[in-house]
Amino acid sequence: MGSSESFIERLASKQEAKGLLADRIRTKEMGEDVILDVINLRKFFDIPVPFETTWFMIAFVGALVLFAFYQLYGLIVIGAIIVLYFVLPYIPPFNKRPRVAHLKAVDGISIQIKKGKIVGLVGESGCGKSTAAKTIIRLLEPTSGAVYFKGIDINRLTSEEMKEIRRHLQIVFQDPYASLNPRATAHDIIIEPFDIHGVASGDEASYRVLTLLKDVGLAPHHAYRYPHEFSGGQRQRLGIARALALEPDFIVMDEPVSNLDVSVRAAIIQLILELQRKMGLTYLFIAHDLSLVKILCDEVNVMYLGKIMEAGTSDEIFESMMHPYTKALISAVPIADPTKRSKKIFLTGDIPTPINPPPGCKFQTRCPLVSDVCRVEEPPARWYSESHVAYCHNIEGGESSPDFYKQ
Repeated sequence: MGSSESFIERLASKQEAKGLLADRIRTKEMGEDVILDVINLRKFFDIPVPFETTWFMIAFVGALVLFAFYQLYGLIVIGAIIVLYFVLPYIPPFNKRPRVAHLKAVDGISIQIKKGKIVGLVGESGCGKSTAAKTIIRLLEPTSGAVYFKGIDINRLTSEEMKEIRRHLQIVFQDPYASLNPRATAHDIIIEPFDIHGVASGDEASYRVLTLLKDVGLAPHHAYRYPHEFSGGQRQRLGIARALALEPDFIVMDEPVSNLDVSVRAAIIQLILELQRKMGLTYLFIAHDLSLVKILCDEVNVMYLGKIMEAGTSDEIFESMMHPYTKALISAVPIADPTKRSKKIFLTGDIPTPINPPPGCKFQTRCPLVSDVCRVEEPPARWYSESHVAYCHNIEGGESSPDFYKQ
């Protein structure tokens, strides 16, 4: 893709030809070193809420008991209960109850990703990391928020317009076997993006497939094997080759080594780093292995229950962490030195449900620093440098804006 300006001009010309308004596309001036800017992104899932059934079940059991002694009266009561069950949800005041609950998987995150960097996203299982990543590249439609890729808000693009962007935003999934078509050969899997985007065909496409296989450490004869004929590490290499097929600028690595053995994991990490240096790629790297994140990532974002708790460079997060949740996570990382002991921080309390999170800070039910204000107000951003921010009421220091450190 050319510059973002030329892309906007092409979209505007398409819209003008279709009689649409060109101002639908939202743009933003971004620094030359910034490739992706995520602003207040939210992704809620609608969960149907059934009408309250407890009292109806009690009444129905009572009606069955009545039916056992007085069949006529029992039938009348059972019929009345059934009618009320289906009619009451539409009669005031019962119709004012919510019929749908919102599972807040991603609840207002903001991340800025610079070109050529590896940005880590860490947190406990179920905190929304994978959902956030898929929403950023719009595999999932966002509820609200903006994602600026090279200055263009991709959340405002139509599916046709988004197709041109997708070739520059790719993903490597956590489970390589589940993400590969079991009925397609490696050749067919990698060549599919060429067919969809019209990039190459025939012998040229096949040559590119063999080149990609070589780049990820696979042999030419692997091109005609099916996914079940590969090992776990080879399948992940195949997934990486497919992601690289369209020469993307940005790749989401969704726990790419979590299902692999340690020896295979090291080889895949080496491959990821080698490809980044060779092709100038930018990664969003999702992982549970914090020791790996510390070595691999330039910047780290710590996520809890759909929110970013703390963000900064790798050194700032691992050496000067401020948020109590970050401290608890990092205290769990084993130290590869038998003469040293790390003090583990054990969090007590329950994790709130993302369907009905408490007001104020979401970490309040487990936080050792919790106070009354945490239960009422969302924590403010406290900046400790231009890149280091933590969201907490009760930590010391910091400024209300990163601009303070630019003076």
